[in-house]
Amino acid sequence: MRYTNTQLLSSLLSQGRINANNLEEILDISIKRVRPNIDKIEGMLLGVAIGDSLGNAIELIDPNIRLRRYGFIEDYVSSLGGKRMGFPSDDTQLTFDTVKVILEDGYLNPEKLVKTFFSHEIYGIGISTSEVRNRYLRGMKWYECGVKSAGNGALMRISPVILPSLKGMKPSRRCGSGYHNYA
Repeated sequence: MRYTNTQLLSSLLSQGRINANNLEEILDISIKRVRPNIDKIEGMLLGVAIGDSLGNAIELIDPNIRLRRYGFIEDYVSSLGGKRMGFPSDDTQLTFDTVKVILEDGYLNPEKLVKTFFSHEIYGIGISTSEVRNRYLRGMKWYECGVKSAGNGALMRISPVILPSLKGMKPSRRCGSGYHNYA
């Protein structure tokens, strides 16, 4: 039997296979539709990549040490001997993989998303993502592969999920693969 994402999520919640508080309530919230501002959406996605690039070289440094060493971060910093700075991490790669799947399918297709994630090299792959990949490659279903993590990668990758809710969107003439509302 094929489930919608909402049905599958409800089933996994009721089986206790997803540990989330009040998620059933969140599923019942109706969202007021507003005309999308494409510049803000593009800015959000560019902000993911730029912010990731700004923090990539220093994200693992204790915040107090980082503040003493660099002050308030306003420009690219290299903790790698000046060899690499301004490069995005795996978080940006996976965020834009999510955009790709949503634009191709019109919705977040988790099975296709995990296949897309692991169809190419992921630069600077984190421990949690590595474990998810290993579990998936051992044959586990996408919804069984998750690991407990205190990282921020999932938070970064969540931004594109608003795309399917933007009705009346057509491909942008301005940026080719982006979306623009001509209505």
